[in-house]
Amino acid sequence: IRIRISLLKSAGRFDAGMLLPGITEIAVQAAGWALPRAVQRDFLEGDVVLDLELTLVPAARIAGVAYDGLGRTLAGVSIEAVRTGPSAFAYVGSSERSDARGRFEFASLPPGTYRVSATKPGYRPRYASDGEAGAGPLELILDRAAVIEGTVVDAKTGRPIVAEALSLWWARPQRHRAGEPAFERYREPVDVSIRPDGSFTIGVTRAGTMRVEARAEGFAGTRSIPFEVRRNDV
Repeated sequence: IRIRISLLKSAGRFDAGMLLPGITEIAVQAAGWALPRAVQRDFLEGDVVLDLELTLVPAARIAGVAYDGLGRTLAGVSIEAVRTGPSAFAYVGSSERSDARGRFEFASLPPGTYRVSATKPGYRPRYASDGEAGAGPLELILDRAAVIEGTVVDAKTGRPIVAEALSLWWARPQRHRAGEPAFERYREPVDVSIRPDGSFTIGVTRAGTMRVEARAEGFAGTRSIPFEVRRNDV
């Protein structure tokens, strides 16, 4: 069981209310403060605890900006900070997402050494070196493993069409049947962008033989000819 105390009463007093018997982990939310280590307590049936003290320390902060390989800020990047090193205890971690300007911040971490990771579909994960919280702003650069670019057009007129949906199929390297690629749906997360001019980009993290299938209102579904994708290709 885990409880979170977010509203502290005057003089630092708090009341967690009625709890079920068992081992309970206690967390505290207080602006600018953090618990230096995990607090667990085994509450027995009928217990009345009046002497529980929670000692807080000034919180540490980790902040930074996520960029792509071209130096553009990246929104929607999942950022995780996990405490490491000899002072690590149990699991201390926190997750955030970068905002429209690529910025992220962990404002109330216990002091210590943290490993920061960044992930986004269609990009290679990025892991920052272990560092002390509060040491300074981080710059996390995520490279796309490969980018597929193209345009959906009307087969009769050649005019661009805005696709309703795109799906990606791939054949793993060296996996062919009778000389033909053995296609299966690409199951990993992809970063898809469909633009009003009918063009699109798809960021992928694996290499292999690919094909793109498109659907658009009023048109039969279509697929591209197979093509090869290598790491860092565009």
